[in-house]
Amino acid sequence: MEMDIGQYFLSGENVRIFLLVVQLLLAFVTVHAQTYEITSVNVSGSGCPVGSVGVTLSPDLKSISILFDKFAQSAVKGNNSIASLRKSCQFRLGVHVTPGYNLEATTLQYRGFTDLPVGVKASVATSGPILRASRFVGNQNAISSVFSSVTDNFFIEHKIMQNFKQSCQNQTAIIFDTTLVLSGQSNRFTNIFPRDSQIVIDSLDSGPNSSPVELGVQLTPCQ
Repeated sequence: MEMDIGQYFLSGENVRIFLLVVQLLLAFVTVHAQTYEITSVNVSGSGCPVGSVGVTLSPDLKSISILFDKFAQSAVKGNNSIASLRKSCQFRLGVHVTPGYNLEATTLQYRGFTDLPVGVKASVATSGPILRASRFVGNQNAISSVFSSVTDNFFIEHKIMQNFKQSCQNQTAIIFDTTLVLSGQSNRFTNIFPRDSQIVIDSLDSGPNSSPVELGVQLTPCQ
């Protein structure tokens, strides 16, 4: 028996099946086309002076590693002015996001080291626009982790709950600040330290498969 293949595929129910398959394939391609790219990196601040930061961007433009030479806060034994006990870095990651999606930050992970004698505390705080577009328990405008009387490496995670309510943000950048603070025994305008103390952040990585500060992100549909 002979069969006209062209007629078979272009007739009746087969046409509807063929069109449905095409629609499903197009939907599959559309879903898997959703993406983002990191287009630029700018790091500044007292903890990140010019020449002290190294940046490496992955070939697919989705991950970045930032190495710090001087992102540290230290204090000497004795009196230290309160103003001298704070260092910060401002991060601005330019991004291009697929239309119809928001790029939401989910976590910030920090790795570093503390050398803190008894009675001395240190903190790592995240603040800035990345949080002002977010929703926190207690309506916080910053997330902070505090260390006390410890000498060791550390790993901390700041969870971010962004709340765009499905409204497209036309995002061009992810912006946040990270601040390191040391505190000893308060003495009006100074803090007293029993010995030299410090807190150090080693590096920042961002992307879907990264490690030390790590920025976790996800794409969510928007309208």
